[in-house]
Amino acid sequence: MRVHQGFLANRAWPMISVLLTLAAVAAFLFYAPGGQRNGSTVVGYTLGVVSALIVLWLAWLGVMKRRFASSSIRRRNKVSAHVWLGLSLVMLAALHSGFHFDYTIHTLTYVLLVIVVLSGVFGIYAYVGTPRRMNANVSAAIVEKRHPDLSDAEQLEMDLTDIDGRLERSLQFLPDSFRDPVRLSLERTRIGGGLFSILSGSSAGCATRRALKQVQKLQGEASGGDDIAARIDALVTDLARKAEIAACLRRDIRYRAWLKLWLWIHIPVTVALIVTLISHIVLVFFYW
Repeated sequence: MRVHQGFLANRAWPMISVLLTLAAVAAFLFYAPGGQRNGSTVVGYTLGVVSALIVLWLAWLGVMKRRFASSSIRRRNKVSAHVWLGLSLVMLAALHSGFHFDYTIHTLTYVLLVIVVLSGVFGIYAYVGTPRRMNANVSAAIVEKRHPDLSDAEQLEMDLTDIDGRLERSLQFLPDSFRDPVRLSLERTRIGGGLFSILSGSSAGCATRRALKQVQKLQGEASGGDDIAARIDALVTDLARKAEIAACLRRDIRYRAWLKLWLWIHIPVTVALIVTLISHIVLVFFYW
């Protein structure tokens, strides 16, 4: 968390990126031989070379920064360079082309660049705020830290297992009308599932919530004395707690999925960008 907050506070790379962009804009505006501004001019070629070198260096940096065993300050500097130079590339590459876009591999290269940058921006947003929300989410659901060696999420999963054990045993003592809701909770409660379910983290259709509503409706109609009433009260408590834990774990899975989602886009598109960039360079220098 500190690493990601720290790179936003780094002033060197933002300044370098701004100065580089301003220099590129000035060169683009004031150097137009024959009134032309495109990739075939000296400025166009220069910006193209600079942009290509930055792309390759940032791609290398993205691989190597996961291997850094150095101080957190150095890691923050590397991440800062990755972010701010990546943002400047959108303008540098557009200036390189003279804002001439068509249905060619050259434009495809720029489109892939924009996708890489935008997915990186989403990654910044995810990593700055999501870990804090993850910690707050699971911490708020912990009633008692009974296993200090486990993470909060693992503690909740164990609590869920314990509740299911109690629900299973309750089937022996509850009236028959309560058995279907209990089995509904035991057999139909899902945490995770398909991609949409994971990314939404919704508990709207939670089987335990439905079971809780059914039990609460039956609670006022039950008979059998104080012992049965106490067991039903315990059942309501367990179902409510299970629904709370299940909702918390779904949110936790959603947060973790969103943290990975941008990488599922960012890394493959970066590879595609490098391939099209090399093709773009070969076409320009050998066939253009």
